[in-house]
Amino acid sequence: MAPNRKSVAKAGRSGKNGSSSSFISTVFTLITALSLISAFYILSIDHEQAHSEKSLANTGATGQAISKLSLDAVPPSRGAELHSASASPETIYVPPSTSTAPGFLSRSVTVGATLPRLRPGNEPRAASSPAAHALEKAPAAAAAKRRPVATNVVKTLVPLSAPQGYYPESQTLTIGRWRLTGVTHDPALDSPAIAQAHGEPAPGLMHRARPAANEGMVMGLAAYPNDIMGKLERFVGTLRFTGYAGHIVLGVHPKISRREQRYLQAMNVTYYASDSGPCTSPLPSKGGDGGGGGGAGLGGSGTNYIRGTCSKHYDRLVFEWARYEMALGWIKACPECTGWMLVCDVKDTAFQRPPFADLGPSEGEKVTPDLLVFEEAYPPPMGFDNNHWFAWGSVRNCFGKEHEQEMMRDYRNKPVLCSGSTVGTREGLSRYLAAITRRYYEMTWLGPKCTPPNAVDQPVHNWLFYTNHGYRRAAPGDKSGALSFGGADGTKARAMPFGEGPVQTVGRLCSMAEKAKLKLGEVGAWNLSMAPPSAENPGLFLNKDGKPAPVVHQHDRCYGIWRKPLSAYCNKAHDALRAVVGGAIRKKGEACSGG
Repeated sequence: MAPNRKSVAKAGRSGKNGSSSSFISTVFTLITALSLISAFYILSIDHEQAHSEKSLANTGATGQAISKLSLDAVPPSRGAELHSASASPETIYVPPSTSTAPGFLSRSVTVGATLPRLRPGNEPRAASSPAAHALEKAPAAAAAKRRPVATNVVKTLVPLSAPQGYYPESQTLTIGRWRLTGVTHDPALDSPAIAQAHGEPAPGLMHRARPAANEGMVMGLAAYPNDIMGKLERFVGTLRFTGYAGHIVLGVHPKISRREQRYLQAMNVTYYASDSGPCTSPLPSKGGDGGGGGGAGLGGSGTNYIRGTCSKHYDRLVFEWARYEMALGWIKACPECTGWMLVCDVKDTAFQRPPFADLGPSEGEKVTPDLLVFEEAYPPPMGFDNNHWFAWGSVRNCFGKEHEQEMMRDYRNKPVLCSGSTVGTREGLSRYLAAITRRYYEMTWLGPKCTPPNAVDQPVHNWLFYTNHGYRRAAPGDKSGALSFGGADGTKARAMPFGEGPVQTVGRLCSMAEKAKLKLGEVGAWNLSMAPPSAENPGLFLNKDGKPAPVVHQHDRCYGIWRKPLSAYCNKAHDALRAVVGGAIRKKGEACSGG
């Protein structure tokens, strides 16, 4: 029989004297143990903080201490988010100097903050702030304005010379050879980033870096579901090691590990949670509910994850396309960010010199070009042109073989432009990101054959640049960004030949050299220029002018040749950075590995 309440109460009273003292003793012991563990953890973090601050004051040849930073210079809206009202200024640092690229690291610049004090349960400050709550509401507000799913869209052929873009008076949308009638609204209205005003927050902020020097902005998407510490070290670590002191903004997986967050915060990186979510489409699905769209359901990791998973905040687009829209939103969310800007791949990019070291002033209307795109190796057979299947495959999938040949006639024999790295001024890069984002939203109206994985970003990037095919000139006061890459007359964008400018995309030549089983000193036969490895210069890629290329893209195609030099260079960077930020960097021998 089950015990009644009275019997339980009686048993409790009878055992009170015998058991309560032992229970109290046990609780006291546990509390004491937890207190000791907590005190030890705090002391270890404080010791680490003190070590970092001591390093700042005694860096000597590897760094330079900077005076206290006054937060009065931070706009009130951002200062409140970064610090409490009673927060005191903290010491900030510059990355260490190195003999790798003499003359580029001699200036004194402001970069970031000392190692943040992270304890278990202490999530990034922005996650629970009112500002962060507003950020989460922003995409919902944009989605509420989205027009209903279209039901009667008719597709017809038009001459290739037909004006491109959306015409509201006739509800027509012209893309290449296709004209769609019955498009209920301008596809750009579905883009939260195009609608976002300058100064408005972008969705998903996890951590905002401390004020950085206005030396530019470097952005990329690193939202892989697995641990990518090695990739972050090769990207962020080598970038800071060059002496670059500007803004770094990344999109990361929402479940990024604490050690990765700790590293990014120590390197003064702003990062946003790039959540995934269900894909939507402006057209009815087979079930008639308007769902589905661009490659949804591939899942997985790596390329499949990027090309087969939609972004939560930009749910018309898979990550491969949405990353351009994210970057546009990040620029708009940072009105104080000036200088040259780079949007690039993260997993296969490393830095040998400051990315904008050789570029002139970035401000003013007379900056021409204000947008730089980068040619891969050219011509064939060692390089390639737009006759390569990757250049035309997406266009054929979307428009058909006959129309693909017509659309690409004028640039089929021209160099391939890599979509993984683009540089511009704030104005130029914003124009590029708005133009290509608009085209992506337009292509969602053409159905799944015109979205990833059937149509990927690089062919669209080449198509729009080579044909200046963006859109008709925006009306006065129109802030939608509806201009082509090169501006109204197409003159403000320039393609940089391989081996010139800030970015060297080495994938094609590296792949061929790998197949030929060449060694580091033999790659000159394949038009690659690499410095002989030495203590000061561990086999860096060189531009045609003999200087190390500031940015090396697609280095993972060169692992057989460049794996050891890259590892030596990356470890050298972190040996120097470790003296400044201490335990946020992995131990010697572990840094730059994996991921």
